[in-house]
Amino acid sequence: MGEKMAANLRFPLSDRDPTWIEAIRLVLAQAGKPMHYSEIAQEIEAQGIRHRVGETPVATVSALLSGAVGKANSDFLKLSRPRGFYALKEFPLEWIEDAENVCSNAGALKAFGLGWKRQLIDWDVGLLGNPVLKSEPVDVSDDRGIVILYRKDKPRLAGRAPTSILTKLKELSENKYSDRWDEFSWFSVGSGAPGTLGEEALLQTIHAILACSDPRLGPSSPVLRNLEVHQLTRG
Repeated sequence: MGEKMAANLRFPLSDRDPTWIEAIRLVLAQAGKPMHYSEIAQEIEAQGIRHRVGETPVATVSALLSGAVGKANSDFLKLSRPRGFYALKEFPLEWIEDAENVCSNAGALKAFGLGWKRQLIDWDVGLLGNPVLKSEPVDVSDDRGIVILYRKDKPRLAGRAPTSILTKLKELSENKYSDRWDEFSWFSVGSGAPGTLGEEALLQTIHAILACSDPRLGPSSPVLRNLEVHQLTRG
């Protein structure tokens, strides 16, 4: 389906780059599915669709899509979930609904990191990581959630981080558990004001954390995999 859509796109025969909007539309048509704006920017660069992409192509694509979605003649739709995903209006409705429904499996879980090294934490800088979707690095220091401590790959303690994940890890580095862990995994519900979960959302959140918590199992949902953040190494 994606190849058929892409085959219908034609650019004028000239030396000019296609516009950003033309390039975005081409990438989505080739994929034949909703994509995150950072993935779209990466494909534009990787395929050489535009020779001039500037210093911040991800930010450019994000801004253009945000501005285009509200226009009457726009080709694009923004998915309600997952965050940052866009589709072409010509995509079958069931494709878009499928992408949004899969995200509901995450409940309140916003992001997670597995097997982060304690020795790589820069306590003055924070908890920096690279999202799977390869957007800009993120800092989850102020996020709330749950942490699991490990020593030699074995779980030693699970703890709540009601104020922030970084605060909880500092506490666990200074109390009686200080010598009991060398790695940790974290599960974030975000840094905004605490909310109230209904029973269904609570069950989805618990299931998502359990599905993501063991690297040997790995999350089965593509959207859950896309929530993972890899630790940013120093140097």
